[in-house]
Amino acid sequence: MAKEENTKRPPDEEEDSDEEDEDDSASIASTASSTASVDSSGAKKKKKKKKKKKGKGGAAGQAAPSGEAAQAASPGSTTLTKAQKQEAERRFTAALDACRGANEMWVKLSNCNIFDVKAKKLADALKSNSCITSLDLSLNHISDEGAQALATMLQGSGAPELIELDLRDNPLSASALQTLESLQKARKQLVVKVGSAGAGEDGKRSPGKGGEAGGTGTGMKPEVTKGPMFRKYFQSGNDDDDNDSGQGDLDGPLGDGGLAPEDLWDEVKSLVEEGTSSIPKLSTLLQQLIGHLNRELGTLQTPHTDAAVDGSRPHIKGCIMHLDVLGAILAMVPREVTMQYVNEPQPAVGSHRVWATEIVSMLLGPNHQAVDHLVASAKLVPQVLAISLGHPLCSALHTRALRILRSCCVSKVGGLYGPLFTAGMGAGLTVGGAAGGELCPSLQQQLADRAALAVGVPSGRRDRSVGFVLEACKVLRACCDEANRDSILNTNVRRLLQMDSKWSEFVSEGGVLSQLCKEQEGDLGGPRAARVQMDDSNELAELAGGGLISSHEILALLHGMGALGMSPGSGGN
Repeated sequence: MAKEENTKRPPDEEEDSDEEDEDDSASIASTASSTASVDSSGAKKKKKKKKKKKGKGGAAGQAAPSGEAAQAASPGSTTLTKAQKQEAERRFTAALDACRGANEMWVKLSNCNIFDVKAKKLADALKSNSCITSLDLSLNHISDEGAQALATMLQGSGAPELIELDLRDNPLSASALQTLESLQKARKQLVVKVGSAGAGEDGKRSPGKGGEAGGTGTGMKPEVTKGPMFRKYFQSGNDDDDNDSGQGDLDGPLGDGGLAPEDLWDEVKSLVEEGTSSIPKLSTLLQQLIGHLNRELGTLQTPHTDAAVDGSRPHIKGCIMHLDVLGAILAMVPREVTMQYVNEPQPAVGSHRVWATEIVSMLLGPNHQAVDHLVASAKLVPQVLAISLGHPLCSALHTRALRILRSCCVSKVGGLYGPLFTAGMGAGLTVGGAAGGELCPSLQQQLADRAALAVGVPSGRRDRSVGFVLEACKVLRACCDEANRDSILNTNVRRLLQMDSKWSEFVSEGGVLSQLCKEQEGDLGGPRAARVQMDDSNELAELAGGGLISSHEILALLHGMGALGMSPGSGGN
């Protein structure tokens, strides 16, 4: 009888009752002649089976299953492999660090194996964050409990800058959708996306009941982050933002998508080999790389670890491994161009060199010593400064070059700033760029010589590079000025500069630099002309000349017209 029952047993019950089968075999072997004993064993086993079936049926009959196993039934989620789960855990850890910091604006955790417990951790980390504007939690396993934690945090003034919350393809009930709808009423600038990611385009789905595929819940706002105005002021650096299906690549610590670093740099190298004709395509690729770098640099912690060079930030590592390619990009000289207000063709900087300078600036910004050593070995900083001094009409390049110079002055790597104060700026640069020519002076001497030419020259007639030269001089002066609260206070840089007697005289009180800085204080357009005080005799004549007048002057004008017997509408007749 026991053998017959075992053959009729379903496979799942066979696995659940292996111990019972062993007990039954022992019982049959020892009491084969005793029918009563077998019947007793079979009756006990039937009772156990009924209890198990009853337990399974009761669990299946519950309306709202609890725990991660129940949450895993999210309709839009995909089953992850072990490696993908490890990658998702790494992405989540990096995102938590970004939420606790103040550098990241976009956090993408789509398809990241997030359950309610992790959603609560995110909510706690976001309470004090005032930087993140977009949080993508689509294609996860967040249920009502996790959604309630996020809603409570946001209703309590947490993450005040958040304007987009993506909860599509999560197992949310009608009650959770109603909670999110109330959240949107409390925070009118916040857009909450729910429902299914594939139900419509750009978040414009037909309204439906909460929880249905394609339903956005009552009162859900349409997508507002795809318009040109949003992209103009909130560019994420990823030109493929329109493809927001929630199933992004797992490349990068926050799932930034896009080309893999190896493929991107292979294409960059091929474009560099093609020459100047490939500059437009090259500039586009460099802009994409800058977007990836911006996200990865935002996850670096302070004090710095080896995260910048250990491969966990693939795009940072890609840049470090291809510093020679950045040098080749800086050496690509485009054709001359004709510019406004200038008759002769002028040497062009090229957008590719501007973006390459931006990448160098981003790498040096965190002052990571390992990265600083590598950039110093590649001699990229002298190249950037030489290009900046040779192109006085490119403010986009100058602002980035000034950031690089300041990063060098605060660096602890002497090889990054020391060679700049020697002939040839440590890179063998020559006067006029001629091969085999005389080495150019040190950086501080070049700046002092150019600034001295502007003394006594009216601001409109000075050399066009004076503005950049003075700002660079201010950066170096800050290294020597202990009394200035904004000083950089790098004693090694100060010692190197003070060894140059010409520079010391240039920056001394009452010296050339002090005189030029006083002349250029105030607005960007230079010092304002003093306002001419008008007396009663020439007041009307001065006002008729078209100058700007105040309300008091208007009243004086009307009073004068009344004294002359003129009405405002008489036209002077």
